[in-house]
Amino acid sequence: MPLEYLQLGDGLDASAGIAIIANIKTLKRLTLTNCAATTDDDLKRVAGMNHLEHLELGNIPVPEGRLPVLKGFAFLKSMRILKAKGPFTAEEQAMIKAVLPGMAIKFE
Repeated sequence: MPLEYLQLGDGLDASAGIAIIANIKTLKRLTLTNCAATTDDDLKRVAGMNHLEHLELGNIPVPEGRLPVLKGFAFLKSMRILKAKGPFTAEEQAMIKAVLPGMAIKFE
C-alpha cells in the first residue's frame, strides 16, 4: 500500500527530514507539526511536492515577507495553518488568502 499521509514532528520536520520525504510521490497529505524553525528554503522544497493535496503547518510564523513563499502552495486543495503565537488576526488571514485564492484554508 503506498504511503499517502505523513506527520513529521520532534525534529523530523527540520530541513533534513523534509529533504528525505520530498521524493515520496504517493504522498497526498503532509503535516509538519513544528515549523518554528522552518526556513523559506524548507517551505520551497515542500512546495515542490506538487503531488500533495493537503498540507498542515504547525507553529509557523507567517510574517509579511513570507507571503510570496506561501504562494508556491497554490496547487493544494486545502491547507491548515497553526500560528506560532496566538490566533491569526483577520488582517493576517486576509493577506494569506490573497496569495492563495480559492484554496480551502483553516486557520488556528
